[in-house]
Amino acid sequence: MNLTRFCKLATAMLVGVGAAFAFGSQAPKAPESYPKGWMWEVSDGQNTIYMVGSVHMATKKMYPLPPYMLKAFHEADELEVEFDVNKAMGEATQLLAQEGIYTNGDSLWKHVDAKTKADLTKYAKKNSMELDEFALMKPWLAFAVVSIPPSMKSAMNAPEGIDVYFLNHAGSKKIVNVESLEFQLKMLSSIPIKQQVELLDYTVTQPTGTGSDGTKEIESAWIAGDTKPIESELSGSEKTYPKDLMSVERSMLEDRNPHMADVAEKCLKSGKKCFFVVGCAHYLGPDGIVAILQKRGYKVDRVLN
Repeated sequence: MNLTRFCKLATAMLVGVGAAFAFGSQAPKAPESYPKGWMWEVSDGQNTIYMVGSVHMATKKMYPLPPYMLKAFHEADELEVEFDVNKAMGEATQLLAQEGIYTNGDSLWKHVDAKTKADLTKYAKKNSMELDEFALMKPWLAFAVVSIPPSMKSAMNAPEGIDVYFLNHAGSKKIVNVESLEFQLKMLSSIPIKQQVELLDYTVTQPTGTGSDGTKEIESAWIAGDTKPIESELSGSEKTYPKDLMSVERSMLEDRNPHMADVAEKCLKSGKKCFFVVGCAHYLGPDGIVAILQKRGYKVDRVLN
């Protein structure tokens, strides 16, 4: 297996691992004439910051970004992202090998049953991948790879994510990591092995793991500025996912939100002009960043123009 081949895409997927639980097949509103995106204005009455919900694997149709969003970005002093994907690439190979690759004769096939191997075999064949490429991956890393939409399997052709766009245009702005690559890798590698295997098998047997990658739905929701498809999927997640995977979903999404809200609050209290960008699903629902900041007394409004 060539680990480097998967580094860029697996790392990009890890940034958006919470969002992987958020998108379903529900069709959003029809696209508008220009992308509206997802942005919120947060104020304490004196200071204001802007928060953007990122799609970590965006499509060309999501660009150019809306003028209101670019204006807020250009006026910002700091850019807060889950972690700087561009700089993380240098450590990704080592960390992925350390946390996600079997050694000393161990392999994925010693930890999955015949059904999971058969499901993964079908997935690999459908997506023009060699089954042997998964052999040394721990189940959580295999899950990360199969969660990458089939249309984005080639790292050289991966569309630029919304967060990566801002990183690439940050110029002299200070870049602040809300989390780290190491944190996200350890978050996944610490999932009990039984749940890692179930998560892998569940993913490869879903439509998003075997054919339709949900790109059109995500694209339309971003262009329309419509968060309802994500909110609907989050609110219905207990019916959508196996019961014993709900704790995993929570650890990858809701449990991370309070820390993210802390970083946003720190930005607001600093008086700096901060531009905060994390995965879109982290903002929504009763345990999302928006609700947390509102409960803390801050004024949070959607910005659409």
